[in-house]
Amino acid sequence: MRMKYSYEFKLKLVKEYTEGMVYFGFLAEKYEIHRSQIQKWVADYKANGEEVLKRRKFKVYDGQFKINVVKYMHRTGSSLAVTARKFNLNSSTIVRSWEKIYLGHGEPGLMIDKRSGRHDKEQLKPVSLKLSHKSRKELVEEVNLLRTENAYLKKLDALVQQKKILVKKKKHK
Repeated sequence: MRMKYSYEFKLKLVKEYTEGMVYFGFLAEKYEIHRSQIQKWVADYKANGEEVLKRRKFKVYDGQFKINVVKYMHRTGSSLAVTARKFNLNSSTIVRSWEKIYLGHGEPGLMIDKRSGRHDKEQLKPVSLKLSHKSRKELVEEVNLLRTENAYLKKLDALVQQKKILVKKKKHK
């Protein structure tokens, strides 16, 4: 069961950590709460201020906002948690779900308001990645050819290195 903590309680712990010389483990033991929860509150507080510690009501985000969040994460290489904090979202799991939709259905998938009931899952077709039009057999043949080429170049490099060593030995005689 998930515990709900008051704004005052969260703020008290955050202040104790930021103003004192205590560490997360100490606070976790003192208040019998997992230290990762305290770390999250402190990070959220540092990124977005006291307001972020208040319980937030359910919010519906528009499709363009979701697209911007996912694209930001991909562009910057930010983690789910950092991205959620940057956009002041309640949880990183919402970012993960948006990313999953984006990767499966592209931008149109994020433009649909799931709560309104105005969509039909059959209308959403998975986005096909156009990596190659080659068949599996052609791809296997290409991989084998590249492996052979790589082995040949390694052997050639070894022969060149061996020749250089022989040349150096002859110069020293």
